[in-house]
Amino acid sequence: MEPEMAKQLMDVKIHDRYPEGITSKQRYVIKRRADNFIIKDGELHYICRRRKKRSEHVAKVITTAEEANSVFVEFHCSSIGGHFGVEKTQSAIISRYYWPGIQEDIRKWIAQCPECQAKRAVIKEKMEYEPIQIVNSYLANVGNSTGAAIVDAYTMTAVWQETHRHFRRLDLSKHDVAAGAVCHNRHWTLIIMYIKERRSLFVDPFGATEQQIRHCKTVTRKLSVFSDDLAQLCRACGEESSGADTDNWIECTTCGLWYHTICVHHPPEDEDYLCKACQ
Repeated sequence: MEPEMAKQLMDVKIHDRYPEGITSKQRYVIKRRADNFIIKDGELHYICRRRKKRSEHVAKVITTAEEANSVFVEFHCSSIGGHFGVEKTQSAIISRYYWPGIQEDIRKWIAQCPECQAKRAVIKEKMEYEPIQIVNSYLANVGNSTGAAIVDAYTMTAVWQETHRHFRRLDLSKHDVAAGAVCHNRHWTLIIMYIKERRSLFVDPFGATEQQIRHCKTVTRKLSVFSDDLAQLCRACGEESSGADTDNWIECTTCGLWYHTICVHHPPEDEDYLCKACQ
């Protein structure tokens, strides 16, 4: 965003002051534009609204090309950025910063990144199972030293991507903490489950998005632990198996009881579910 435009918006937001000599129509246009911005910590921030997700966040406004380039270098070229692809880099930057044309600029800069272009052919030739084996070995050592249960990356990734078949919930009841790595689009993330507390943590190097957190909740429901035989039964049909090829389960957010999704008419798994008794 041009520095002059940013200053104009800050004058409106802080002092309710408009440029001199403008018409009432121009004043209205500026006021409408200013409604999309707020002042936070003395700096101009843009209110990013996503219609599809019905969510919003605020992002710091960048006013110079030099500052925008510095942001890109930090989140793509540095050790933090790791030269990830367009989607991950855009997600990391857009969640924090804003300038007009930000998505196209990031796409263009990545296409011009020498290191990314040089490594592209090499990355395509790598076997995916090699890093998964390394990660599994490392997490296994962590589990042995801390007492945490480790879900192998093959299983965790399959559950995350919903490509698993005939999945059986794991017996993690003897552990306080369980963890497993997910490899999605060649990007590694980590899921940590606090069994007795019935909560989970999603760790992404670029910061977890709201969608990822919701999906993590769904994944950990499928991996949930049961402490007794009765808890293995669906509270709707009273059976352990629904008769389907794959038993999908969902937990009532309020009472914590479990149901076959087919028995409760397939409620959305990315939303909180309330059983009939808790509605």
